[in-house]
Amino acid sequence: MEITGIDQSLLRYDMADSFRPAWKPGFEQTDHEVLLFELETDTDISGVATASGFAGRMDYLELAEMFLVGEDPREIESLVEKMDPLNLWGPRPWHFEVALGIVASDSSVAGFSTSTSGVPVRHVPSM
Repeated sequence: MEITGIDQSLLRYDMADSFRPAWKPGFEQTDHEVLLFELETDTDISGVATASGFAGRMDYLELAEMFLVGEDPREIESLVEKMDPLNLWGPRPWHFEVALGIVASDSSVAGFSTSTSGVPVRHVPSM
C-alpha cells in the first residue's frame, strides 16, 4: 500500500455568534476556517483529517506531498519522524498523523475482513 495523492481544501463558514478563540487571545472571530486533508492510497482506502487555528492557516500541500506520496501509510512512526523537519516551518503537522492512523486502521479492518470472510469490509452489509 502506498500514498498516491493528497487533497487539501479550505473550508470557511460564518458562525451564528462571534467567539474568542483560545489560539488568538484578544481576537473576536465571526467565521471559522478549517483545512481538510485527504490522503489517497493505491488501494482506494483514504484518510481524512482537519487542521484549524494557526495550523489551519498553513499551506501544507506541497510539503506533505514531498514527505508522504509514495510512502506506506501504515508506517506511521517512521513517517512522523520523516515529517519532523516540518516543525521548524510551522506548527507540528499532527493532522497528518491522524489521517495516517485512519488509513492504517481501515487497511487492517479491510484485510481482516477479507482474510476471515473473503469479503472486503466495504461489501459487508450492516446489521
